[in-house]
Amino acid sequence: MLHISDHLYQLERVPMCNVYLVDAGVGYYLVDSGLFGYAKAIMEELEGAGYPLSNLKGILHTHGHGDHIGNTAALVERSGTPVLGHEADLAFFQKTPKPPAKSPLQRIMLRLMDRTLFRQPPTPLDAFLQEGDEIQMDSKWEVIHTPGHTPGSISFYQPQQGVLLCGDALFNQHPMTRVKGLRLPLPLVSFDDRASLASAQQIANLDVRILCPGHGLPLREHVNLNLERLFKANT
Repeated sequence: MLHISDHLYQLERVPMCNVYLVDAGVGYYLVDSGLFGYAKAIMEELEGAGYPLSNLKGILHTHGHGDHIGNTAALVERSGTPVLGHEADLAFFQKTPKPPAKSPLQRIMLRLMDRTLFRQPPTPLDAFLQEGDEIQMDSKWEVIHTPGHTPGSISFYQPQQGVLLCGDALFNQHPMTRVKGLRLPLPLVSFDDRASLASAQQIANLDVRILCPGHGLPLREHVNLNLERLFKANT
C-alpha cells in the first residue's frame, strides 16, 4: 500500500484505476473500488495492511464508470458498508439501458464496455453526495462537483494538506497508451468536454498540493505549473 500523505494511502494491487484509502482513526473509507474482478486482491491487501473489511465505513465514488465501481458490489456483499456517489451518475451505478452520453454512438460504446470490460452487477447508492457536502474522515473532506467526464463526477478535497482526490476530472496518465502526464479526461468517453475544462479550472483555483487522479501516479510537485501548462494546451 502506497503512503501518500497523513491518513491517505493508495492500494497497489488494482490495475488501471486507482483505489484510495482514507484512515479515519476508527475505521476507514475507500474512494472508488477499481476494475471488476479484483475484490479478492483488495481484501487481501487491506487485511495485510491491518485494515479488515469489518472496519470499512463506506465506499465513496468519484463517478459511476465501471473501472471505478467494479468491485463495490462484492465488497458490500462481504461488509455491508454504505455506498455513496452523485445522483447524476445513478444510471451508471444501476447499469440502465440508457447511460448518460453525448451521442448515440457513445451510448452504444458505453453499453458494450459494460458487457465486456465492466462486468460488475448493478450497484445501489445508499446516499447521494453533492457540492458543498462535508465528510468526516481523518478530518473534514469537502465534496466538489467536477462534472464533464460524467454528469455526476465529484472530487474530494482536504484543505489542511491541500489534497484532492479528483477521479477522472484529471488524468496523470493515458489509460490506454500509459503515456504519463497531466491531461483532461478522454473526449471519447466523456460526457461534456467544455464542462471538463471548466472543472479543471475550478480545481486550479483551489490550493492543491497533492493531486490524486483516478489514473496515473499522484502529482506531488508543481501542481499549479502543470495545470497552467494543461490550460495553455487546451485553450
